[in-house]
Amino acid sequence: MENNFIIEAFFEACRKADFQDKWMSATTWVCRHYNLGANVAFDGNKLVHAISHNKVLNSLFEGNDGIVKEDIAAFWNKYRARGMTKQVHCFYATRKGERPKGVNAKSQWH
Repeated sequence: MENNFIIEAFFEACRKADFQDKWMSATTWVCRHYNLGANVAFDGNKLVHAISHNKVLNSLFEGNDGIVKEDIAAFWNKYRARGMTKQVHCFYATRKGERPKGVNAKSQWH
């Protein structure tokens, strides 16, 4: 599946109220997205891969200002839960000009 399709689906979801003003793991993000057909479905790992392999997006996400695209802003946070070896990647979407309500993704987890 093409990374551009995954990234566009991500930003399309960012515009929906269900995805705004809460931290969600990449897996939850993808599962909450409206039902994608089997031929275009992707998982949280593919979402993280698509974003991390896009040098411009990855650079913007790594900064503290997130990404502003038209009318939305998106933020990426990574953390490793105590005792876990794998990082959890989570996203936060909001309206342009706003920021996440908390720095710690766990406090507003969905």
